[in-house]
Amino acid sequence: MPEFLCMQNAFDEQEILERVATLDPGGARPEIEGRVYYPYFRYVVRGALRWLFGRRPFEVDCLVDARTGRAATADSFVIETVRSEADSRLPVRQDPGTGRRQAERYTRHALGRAFRVLAGFRLQADEGELVHRPYWVVRASGARLLVDGVSGELHPMPRN
Repeated sequence: MPEFLCMQNAFDEQEILERVATLDPGGARPEIEGRVYYPYFRYVVRGALRWLFGRRPFEVDCLVDARTGRAATADSFVIETVRSEADSRLPVRQDPGTGRRQAERYTRHALGRAFRVLAGFRLQADEGELVHRPYWVVRASGARLLVDGVSGELHPMPRN
């Protein structure tokens, strides 16, 4: 089984099952069907903002969806090495170079809005790394759910 980098789970299998079971207390007992790992490029974007007394350096973590190219700033998170079947990882559809440019562009926009900065500033993203976000696939009361292993959010899956 191949190894890859993954965001650390905040929930174990039992906690996921308990969380889903609270949605339908009288229903059938939920069952774990498997795991899915969603790919992201993680970049650390560095720069400096001009202030009254010079420049203020900063670092921002930015995640770029390796399938759609959408970017977002991120809180720090722990990364661990995971072993899993290759088919449990969704395929990457974006190029890392494109992801890096998207991370810089998104960070420039986000910081410009947050600090109301009109003048441009330089940003430089590192080379980045491919990390995966873990999801549990759970069947409960005839429905299938994706449960985010990091945040615990529930996402209904379409019926087949």
